[in-house]
Amino acid sequence: MESSSNRGNVCISMIWKDKEWILPYTLRMLTLLNYPKEKIGIRFVVMPVSFHDQKDETFRSLMNFKRVFFKLYRFISVWTVNTGNTRTEKPSNGNKRNGDWNMQLSKNLLMDAVSKKDEYVFYVDSSVLLEENSLNHLINLDKDVVAGLCLNQDYINIGQYDPNMNSFDNSFDYKKIISDGVPTKVAFVSDMMLFRYWISKKIKFYQSNKLTSSEDDGAMRDMMKNNIDRWFEPKALGSIMFNEKELDDFVKKTNIDPLILPDLLPEHRLISA
Repeated sequence: MESSSNRGNVCISMIWKDKEWILPYTLRMLTLLNYPKEKIGIRFVVMPVSFHDQKDETFRSLMNFKRVFFKLYRFISVWTVNTGNTRTEKPSNGNKRNGDWNMQLSKNLLMDAVSKKDEYVFYVDSSVLLEENSLNHLINLDKDVVAGLCLNQDYINIGQYDPNMNSFDNSFDYKKIISDGVPTKVAFVSDMMLFRYWISKKIKFYQSNKLTSSEDDGAMRDMMKNNIDRWFEPKALGSIMFNEKELDDFVKKTNIDPLILPDLLPEHRLISA
């Protein structure tokens, strides 16, 4: 139950790794969210980059974002997580598992940081470009857990549970759900999900078995055990990009501008609208 002091407060949680190519656009869409900035806190976690991309400037760019915008938001935090083993350009299956471990470690770090000052946690994948009213649509549904729509060709960020296979999949008529535009109860959500503060204390992100590549699978199973319903709001939109070509096409279609951040020195504390 929220208190009067945290009512409407949102903590946006986002993990970055090897995504510098989309960062200016992701940040632009964050600043354009149609929601009071004074009620928004932002936590960024920067994971180690791969060996061939050691010049990645994500951390410095996020720190510049913090320096420019920190007075407009409730807070902005930028953390780094480094568990090593980042030197392989083409990961083997073992290194892929290590990458998954790094991701679940980062997500759990974000969950542990959630406080009672936050009524909501809004987890957004760094590849998702948010529509300006997406957060409002999710909050207005008034559910404990709700995801927005991230659709990309054959990929969708929701799923149903198959008890026979003991797994989540998207082998259901999600296109009808989208076209109907009606909020629907689902079993699996990821990439763009809003949940109330207390949920963060009930779940952990982990891979539930060797055949599962997503750490979200474990969190969904924790929600099932705790009888926590998961909902999907098709009016809350986010465009998920898997590569730079998709981003280029999206930019040409929408004419969105990147967020150009000044290269500030540490002692500068300027505010830019």
